[in-house]
Amino acid sequence: MRVNALAPGPTDTGALDRSGLPAETVAAIDRAEAAATWITGQVVDVDAGAGLVGHPSVAAAPAEGCQ
Repeated sequence: MRVNALAPGPTDTGALDRSGLPAETVAAIDRAEAAATWITGQVVDVDAGAGLVGHPSVAAAPAEGCQ
C-alpha cells in the first residue's frame, strides 16, 4: 500500500474559543500545541515486520520466505 499524505499541524480556527471549555483549559491546549512546533514528521513502515528481519530483538533466523 502506498499513500502520499500531508498532515498539517494545529490551525487556530477559533473553534476552541467557541467550544465551551474553560478559558484556562483553552490556554493550556494552546501552550501545549505551541511547545510541539519543533516536532517533525514520522514515517511508519507498514511491512508486516519485514523490516525487523536481522534486528537484534528478532530471532536470528529469518522467517521462511524472508530474505
